[in-house]
This record gives sequence, structure tokens and C-alpha cells, in this order.
Amino acid sequence: MSKPTKKPHLLLWFSIPLIMVIGLRSPNKSLSINIYDTYVVFSTTDLTIAISVLLGLIGLGYWIIQKTSRKLT
Repeated sequence: MSKPTKKPHLLLWFSIPLIMVIGLRSPNKSLSINIYDTYVVFSTTDLTIAISVLLGLIGLGYWIIQKTSRKLT
């Protein structure tokens, strides 16, 4: 087994600062998504924070599973 598969939570947690630096480099920009007649607009700051929180929660889940000695399939 290779190292990233033994501790995937570390890979997720170490990617959070990288995403924060990239996303907060230009805080005045926005991302707009058109779904039929509806536009959804996100600021890059909000999107960066949301992705970082999601990665943190997924990493926490992996860490809890590892500490309880359960096996992922």
C-alpha cells in the first residue's frame, strides 16, 4: 500500500492552505453559473471557504475511521 492511501486525511488537510492561497489571491472576482434561466453567482472568497470546509470535513471523516480501526472499502 502506498502512503497516500494509508493517510488520505493528511493529503486533504495539506491541500486546504494551497486552495486558500489560490482562492484568496483575487477576492474581488466572481463565478457565475447559468442553469436554464437562473444565474447563480459565487464570490471566489465564499467558494474557497466552502471548498476548504468540505475538504476539512472529509479529512476528519477519514481520520475518525482510521482512529477507530475500521476499514474502508
